[in-house]
Amino acid sequence: SHDWGIGAVSYGSTLASAQTQMETDKWIGKVGLMSFSDYAKAPLASCATDNYSNSIPCGTSNYLHKTNEYYWTMTPYAGYSYIVFTVNTTGGLSLNSAFDGRGGRPAFYLTSNIQLTGDGTIGTPFEIKS
Repeated sequence: SHDWGIGAVSYGSTLASAQTQMETDKWIGKVGLMSFSDYAKAPLASCATDNYSNSIPCGTSNYLHKTNEYYWTMTPYAGYSYIVFTVNTTGGLSLNSAFDGRGGRPAFYLTSNIQLTGDGTIGTPFEIKS
């Protein structure tokens, strides 16, 4: 289980302020969705700005970015409870209704004592045991 920060984030937040805002509410669970800060911390290059809303300058170098796809994060927008941050097709973080048909990318946290079996194929998928 992990303490997921699910507090609402204001539009135009820096990574540091977003992380503080997210920590105001918690949910404890094993599997969630990627968060605003998970995505914003993942670029492979140094970004020119700390403002991660709407446009991430290094979105295309972010290893979590999947080109031409929108997908939800679990981070709600501080303005409206039904709006969440989504990763957009160009690698930026946008605001969209949680009612929209976007995809989700499951996320979970690993501990140092896991055992990984399988080879990742359809016949023997990865299996994680702790």
